[in-house]
Parts: sequence; C-alpha cells; structure tokens
Amino acid sequence: MKNLNQYSDTEIIQRLANAMVTGANCGGHTKAHFNYVAVDEYRAELESRGVSIPSDKELYAQGAFNGVGSW
Repeated sequence: MKNLNQYSDTEIIQRLANAMVTGANCGGHTKAHFNYVAVDEYRAELESRGVSIPSDKELYAQGAFNGVGSW
C-alpha cells in the first residue's frame, strides 16, 4: 500500500477520482487493473480517516485521465 499520510483528504479524493477515470477509460488491462488497485487503496485510506467519500458520479465528473495519483 502507498504511504498516503502525507496527503490531505482533498488530495486523496482527487487522486481517487483520477484513478477511477483513468481505469475506466484506458485501453490496457494492466493499466486498468493497477488503477483499480489504487482506487481500493484510496478508498480504504479515506474510510480509515472517517472521511465521507463523494459518489462515483461526482468522482467521475472531477477526475482527469492520467491525472496525479493514477497509474
């Protein structure tokens, strides 16, 4: 698992959104797989912090393909 302690809740949410968008829109199976691994790690970190995670619709709207935090 990545060391996410250095990032704020907002930064992790943005990384989560970017990984979701990249995983959903990339052409390679490996790239998709590792983005979904990152999504699980970001969600687990936010849950451990007690942070409310935006809906998937909100995350897809704010994410950027190959943005920071994506694989």
